[in-house]
Amino acid sequence: MGRQRFFGRDGHSFSDVARKVVSIINLASVAAVENATGVPVNPLRFRGNLYVSGWTAWHEFDLVGQMPRLSGKTAQLKIVKRIQRCAATDVDPDTGIRDLTIPRTLLENFDHTDCGVYAEVVTPGRNRGRRFRTFRRLMKTPRFEKRGVEISALMRPDQPPGSM
Repeated sequence: MGRQRFFGRDGHSFSDVARKVVSIINLASVAAVENATGVPVNPLRFRGNLYVSGWTAWHEFDLVGQMPRLSGKTAQLKIVKRIQRCAATDVDPDTGIRDLTIPRTLLENFDHTDCGVYAEVVTPGRNRGRRFRTFRRLMKTPRFEKRGVEISALMRPDQPPGSM
C-alpha cells in the first residue's frame, strides 16, 4: 500500500460542493441500501470522510442545520446539506466495475437519492488524540472488517439520537 500521502492546495477543495466540507456517512443508512439491493454494499462507494455507527437509518438527515459536537471531542461540525448521490456510487471501489444502481435503488425504495450529509468544520479539534480537520479518521468495526472497510464510530450507542 505504501506511504499515505495527502494532496491539497490552499483555497481548493476536492469535493462535489464549493463549500469546505466533510462528508458523513451513516452506516445504518448504508445497511438499509444493502437490504434494498439484496447484496453487500461497500460503504466506501459513498466516499465518506467520516463513517458513523450507532444511529438509525437516515438519522443524519434530521441533523441538517444543527451543530452537534463529536462525542467527547473538541471538534464541532455544522451539518449543512444532504448528499445527493450520483452514478459514481454504482462502481465497486474494489474492482472498478459498475455493478449496482445506487441512485435508482435509493429513489425506488426510499423516495430520495440521498445518502449521507455534508458538514462544515466550525471548530477544529482532536479526534482520538489526532487533529480533526477534513480528512478520514478510520478504525475497525467488526461488521465491515470482513470486507476490509475501516469505520469511525463517532457516537457511542448509549448516546441519545441527535447528538454525536
